[in-house]
Amino acid sequence: MGLEPGVAIHSRYDPAREAERFVAALDAPPEPRFVVVTEPGDSWLAAPLRARFPRASLIALRYTTDAFRDSDCRWDFVWRPGGSSPAAFLLRHVQDDDIPLTVFAAWKPSDRAWPGEARAVWEGIAESVRVAGSVMRTRTGFGPRWLANLFSGPALADRPSSLDPFPYPVILAAAGPSLERWLPLDGSRFFTIAVSAAVGAIAAAGESPDLCVATDGGFWARAHLDRAPSGMPIAIPPEAALPR
Repeated sequence: MGLEPGVAIHSRYDPAREAERFVAALDAPPEPRFVVVTEPGDSWLAAPLRARFPRASLIALRYTTDAFRDSDCRWDFVWRPGGSSPAAFLLRHVQDDDIPLTVFAAWKPSDRAWPGEARAVWEGIAESVRVAGSVMRTRTGFGPRWLANLFSGPALADRPSSLDPFPYPVILAAAGPSLERWLPLDGSRFFTIAVSAAVGAIAAAGESPDLCVATDGGFWARAHLDRAPSGMPIAIPPEAALPR
């Protein structure tokens, strides 16, 4: 959806000067890593933003699927409706620890022209900030344990090995009430990969998965493997917790 006739989101007389004043008034750290602007229209903001923040990556969050496409090239990254959510887009391009060094700015004339779209995009921005904050708190809390796992895991590994490609279908067994309906699993037709939380149920049915995937780095996650069949191969990231 484009602009309605007669609606302007830039100065009719000097849009470049208007953009310069907007950028000069931004409350920002001296060297932000990202500058995110919601619906910058014809992108008059891009040049003064690069002048003030030469090291920052510029991100435009658009409100429409096709308006102002000829100015998208002035931005490092551009989001438009119809693909991933604005939160997923931001989390893909902006690392969690870069969020505090990211400037978020709204071009208010666009917000007035597309109020519903503006509200949805800013809800997505808020969601990305919440997720990033949660991830950083988790890293702060679990960091020491993950570091300990990083050293203890290789020491506990019995027979490190690699996995060869296999030409038949895969079943991924996750933990949940529907797993029981699939037991016992037909190991002759499928390569079975089970998350660690599903291993106990599979073992109780007299089966052993071809591969277990254990990713949790917490202390209690190791209990899932207490009933693991002997010799069951386990794939882990370095920070996962393994029973001794």
